[in-house]
Amino acid sequence: MSMLSWMPTVAASYTRPTGAYVDGVWVPATVTPVTISIVEPQRDPGEEGQYPVEGDRVYAHLKTWTSARLQVDDVLSYGGIDYRVVKLGSWYTQAGFGEVFIREIQP
Repeated sequence: MSMLSWMPTVAASYTRPTGAYVDGVWVPATVTPVTISIVEPQRDPGEEGQYPVEGDRVYAHLKTWTSARLQVDDVLSYGGIDYRVVKLGSWYTQAGFGEVFIREIQP
């Protein structure tokens, strides 16, 4: 039985930024958001918040769980806010979900 079947979930979507270099300039591709369910994001308690990029430590990070196979740098949209996936936690294959660590994308 998956944790996602008994934990309250909320609707979210994600996009995977893609594109190509055209004459040496990065041109992002048009992407369509994919609708997914996630567990309501929670503040990262700190002990797991060892982020690989030094500058990421100054941001407030959240943790969520989903059955979608997200990747680092995916953009997760929830509650009208865009978050960047900065780290992936454990993936529980038998239970069918994984931890995802995110931070709000600053304008």
